[in-house]
Amino acid sequence: MPVASPVVGLVRVSMAGERIDLAEEFGVALAADLRGAGFDLREAAGVALGAAEVEGAVRELAAAGAAAIVYAIGTWIEPSFVVAAAQGAGLPSVLVANPAPASFGFTGVNILHGAFDRLELPHRVQLGGAGEPGWSEAVVPYLRAAGVAGHFRGATYGLFGGQAPGQYTGSVDLLDARRTFGLEIEQIDELAVVERARAVPDARARELIETELTRFGGVDSPEDVLLRSVKLRIALAEEVAERGLDFVSVKCLGEAFDSYASFCVAAALLNDAGRTVSCQGDIPTTIVMEAMRKLSGEPSFMADLVTLDQRGKLGRLTNCGAGPVTLAARPSAVRWRPQYEYMGRGGGVASSFVMRDGAVTMAGLARMPDTFRLMGAAAVAEERDRAEAEDVRGNWPFAFLRFDGEPRRIVEEVRSNHVAMAYGDHRAELAALADLWGIEGAML
Repeated sequence: MPVASPVVGLVRVSMAGERIDLAEEFGVALAADLRGAGFDLREAAGVALGAAEVEGAVRELAAAGAAAIVYAIGTWIEPSFVVAAAQGAGLPSVLVANPAPASFGFTGVNILHGAFDRLELPHRVQLGGAGEPGWSEAVVPYLRAAGVAGHFRGATYGLFGGQAPGQYTGSVDLLDARRTFGLEIEQIDELAVVERARAVPDARARELIETELTRFGGVDSPEDVLLRSVKLRIALAEEVAERGLDFVSVKCLGEAFDSYASFCVAAALLNDAGRTVSCQGDIPTTIVMEAMRKLSGEPSFMADLVTLDQRGKLGRLTNCGAGPVTLAARPSAVRWRPQYEYMGRGGGVASSFVMRDGAVTMAGLARMPDTFRLMGAAAVAEERDRAEAEDVRGNWPFAFLRFDGEPRRIVEEVRSNHVAMAYGDHRAELAALADLWGIEGAML
């Protein structure tokens, strides 16, 4: 799955009487750099020479869906040219200085940087484009994070069934979600999905089993439980589409699991299809899952960090049956196994496999007394024999992670039963995202 390309706007800024030719040359080079970094670039025409021109350009770019504005400061300018536009747009900014000696673009950015700090406008500063220090380390991650933050503004999170027992750390006040993330949370009875599932014909469920499950390593579950599990996948997908939800969580444990079946198949397959679906109504972890999906271009794995060998730096992540199967090394490594009886009377089917090799980021979001705290830890996933999970739960999906940093820091920073994992090193983007959300960040 390709990584989404954030829409970024570019405005070239200069001032009458300055070296506008240098501003034009710099703007062309910067546009090429932004495209080369993978951004969906929208450019304002020409070089803006005053506050009205900059404001007009920014309005057009914002209307075109820009998640952030890059200002190519090609020469010395009056600071008011940019400040009013940035205030009005309310979008993250990157102020890039022309390094050409005759341009005085660097001094123009310096005074803007001070003004933006005083006005508390979210931004980054950069001297020069690609190849210069800070471009790959700061600018690109910041713009990618801005794309994620823009995705959350106005998004709707569907919370099916509320929260499972014991979710002390999974709650977020609805106004906190709106204030911090720009997110609307819609609460829905999970039994509405169960009732819809009951009406799905067996033939339709068998067709989905044939198209989506038989390509894997095997199905060990009784047919009646498998049919109910697949019907939940059909019903949940329909509910999500009809309600226009961007991502969702399902309580599952309790009423649905006892009266019908678990949502494990539904969550696994819908995550694979590009829709974040989490378990137990854990709101902070679902937010992190969606952010990681946007950054990695793949499903993220919601899991418990169930063991951590601090000396060997090896941790094991597991989930109670809803691991996205595209994270396996190959389809044949996945089996669909019966859910453990103690989980619920209705039974269920779990995706059972070990995550593939590769660099990953494990992340978590915790509500602190006065703010949130976003944690990211780098690790390498190691595909291992499934037998190494038997002492925990052999029928569930697992990730074996060899952490890069100090395990003691991980012990201190994980503040929930759930974390999220995605392939790739996304710590720079997560740090920038924490900054954009105005919360604490801890990158390990």
